[in-house]
Amino acid sequence: MPAQVRRLVAVLALAAATGAAAAPRQGPLEVRVPGSLRDLFLDVVPWDARSVPELRIDVGWTLANDWSTPTTLARDGQPVDVRLDEQADSITAAIRVPWGAVLGSPEGSFLRRLTTALEVRGTLHWGGWSDGVIDAWHRLFAYNDFARPAFPTNEVHLAFHPSFRSAPVQIDQATFAFGDVVLRNQLLLWEGGEPLMEGPAARAGVSLRLDLKIPTGSLSRMGGSGGWDVGLGLLGTWQITSWLVGHAILSGSAWSPMTGDMPLQPRTWQASAGLSLVVLLGDVSILIEDRWSSAPFQAGWGFVETNPEWNLQSSAFTAVTLPQNQIAAGVRWGPLTFWFAEDFTPGYVAGLGPTWFYDSNAPDLAFGLTFTIHP
Repeated sequence: MPAQVRRLVAVLALAAATGAAAAPRQGPLEVRVPGSLRDLFLDVVPWDARSVPELRIDVGWTLANDWSTPTTLARDGQPVDVRLDEQADSITAAIRVPWGAVLGSPEGSFLRRLTTALEVRGTLHWGGWSDGVIDAWHRLFAYNDFARPAFPTNEVHLAFHPSFRSAPVQIDQATFAFGDVVLRNQLLLWEGGEPLMEGPAARAGVSLRLDLKIPTGSLSRMGGSGGWDVGLGLLGTWQITSWLVGHAILSGSAWSPMTGDMPLQPRTWQASAGLSLVVLLGDVSILIEDRWSSAPFQAGWGFVETNPEWNLQSSAFTAVTLPQNQIAAGVRWGPLTFWFAEDFTPGYVAGLGPTWFYDSNAPDLAFGLTFTIHP
């Protein structure tokens, strides 16, 4: 592990040890579905659906390893090239403002029920160090290697452009990108019931979310799609027992077309759903989540075989054209949360391996750390 990452882990662990009471123990992971392509667009991430009592700052690091062989897709005689081979390290910072608590508004007022968060992100697209770890994991358990051994490890190769061109995206060296700014707004619709544990003001809650992505990132650097996105979500939270909390989210988004002359464009209407369970074990919380997201890009694109060793399973076809399901698990200790995610989508698609699920490899592996404080 690089020295910079070791130092980051040490600092966050020290912060957790000295401020264990600062973080919300019962909330979901509150992280986006990662991936080179999905990071370009808006994701309505789940929050606790109950009222937010105080100002909050979140700083998170995410590592996502995407993989595909060089892929050509075609529709109506228009071929495009897509390749996803990178480690993306992102730093996200967000400030969450409960307007009623900050402004001293009366209980039950509109501002008491409204919370706004401003979120910024920067991403380093590079070769990283995680390819060797994934290769060893595949060899150890005799998993499908998705043609990884045929290519050099720890290199970055991102392609997203019409065939025989290099725009809008052709990245073959380490590239830093500022991401799009996201404005998230959550309105408490209802909360009630006596809480079964200390912390929240109610046992259950229902909220409405309205999120907006502002196009500040560059598509050529894989920082953003170049367009505005908006998302609407309905969230629910319920303390099931004194040691178990459940969260759910159902959301829909409108993604705008990407800038540049690219025939492969996102679907305008997107859907997502998620469930989260938080197990409370003293000062430690265990989190288990499942997030399903609809296919990101338009239908009708077919896989073009250019090399018999680069088959459909190892291509970028699933990442572009099919829905994705992500399973995540995390451990929260004080203000520090560590999480790990793997793609696992139930459903049969011919040529994609087992008859009851498929992998998208977008990302093949993802994990991260989040540090939360209440100033």
